[in-house]
Amino acid sequence: IVGSSLKTAALLAFPSGIGMLVLGKPIVQLLFPSLDADIAGTILSILGIANILAGMQAGFTRYDSAFAGVGGCPFVPGAAGNVATEDVLACVDSPSIYEVPLALDEQGFDVKVLDKLGLEVRPIDLTPLKSFLEAADNCEGQVDIAVVGKYVSLPDAYLSVIEALGHAGVHEGRHVEVHLIDGEELTDDNAEETLGSMDGILVPGGFGQRAFEGKIAAARYARVHKVPFLGICLGLQAAVCEFARDVAGMPGATSAEFDEQAEYPVIDLMPEQEDIEDKGGTMRLGAYPCKVSPGSRAFEAYGEEIIYERHRHRYEVNNAFRDRLQDAGLVISGVSPDGRLTEMIELPDHPWFVASQGHPEFKSRPTRPHPLFSAFVHAAAIGKYRG
Repeated sequence: IVGSSLKTAALLAFPSGIGMLVLGKPIVQLLFPSLDADIAGTILSILGIANILAGMQAGFTRYDSAFAGVGGCPFVPGAAGNVATEDVLACVDSPSIYEVPLALDEQGFDVKVLDKLGLEVRPIDLTPLKSFLEAADNCEGQVDIAVVGKYVSLPDAYLSVIEALGHAGVHEGRHVEVHLIDGEELTDDNAEETLGSMDGILVPGGFGQRAFEGKIAAARYARVHKVPFLGICLGLQAAVCEFARDVAGMPGATSAEFDEQAEYPVIDLMPEQEDIEDKGGTMRLGAYPCKVSPGSRAFEAYGEEIIYERHRHRYEVNNAFRDRLQDAGLVISGVSPDGRLTEMIELPDHPWFVASQGHPEFKSRPTRPHPLFSAFVHAAAIGKYRG
């Protein structure tokens, strides 16, 4: 009982020590006005610091006991069970995040972890990663890509897109310089100034009406000026709206998500979705199959007829306007296997204009760039260096 009480008192010593330093002197002067203020301050400082040290030691002892069964306290130098010297690894800053695994491998990080977990150590082949880094160092020339979005103040929101562009750039032997363009600020009036020096334009996914008109302006600029274009998810829907307005003769065409009373809701919920009140129940999530049309840009990129891409969206290209859009020249190059859902669109009389309802960026890897991104960057590089 006495030991327990002493430990409790010691643990309380830390906050009481802080209290002595902060509040002790004015309280003592109030209770003992005849005591010299300097003497009171000195005594309280000594007592306060002593109590703080006692409290810290008691706390460390308590934690050391608590961790005794799992290697001891990690906070006290010399305590039983501290991390072994050979298990302390350096993880210094690297020019590229893709170089970090190599630095950890040189220190045997993977072997140490497997040993701690009691798992079998298997051979590791880092040749593909090393080849990627070597190729990245040997890239020549630069390709400028505009990413027109709404979350540009937070670049990490487009990190998957930016990295996928980087992977594709290395595959094509080019440095990709990504320019984040605020869709809220982009208009037809400033599009030339903003996008005129770009080699390619990418409109990524997103939710909500904000910046949607700017994305439409980006798609319009890419279509009219023959700039390679890649639309992703909402980017496909922006491209469809722009084409409907300016080519298919449907002024004001938009998404029912933004205007339920629109005369031309070329983007809308499917009929079977309309009675579902829970929005989560109407969303397409995860991997969905897509049947790609032979002879299309998409097929040229993928090299196969059935592909899978991840989805995260609710609205679809409205089938009520599909024939009218196709009659005006829009190519629907990818559909669901049953033909009901538009998965990909493109323009035939354009150097490279492709959009996907899925999110291909999520499947890109440093050693396996996504084929759509590679084809897009390739087209952008050809356009730049041919010109």
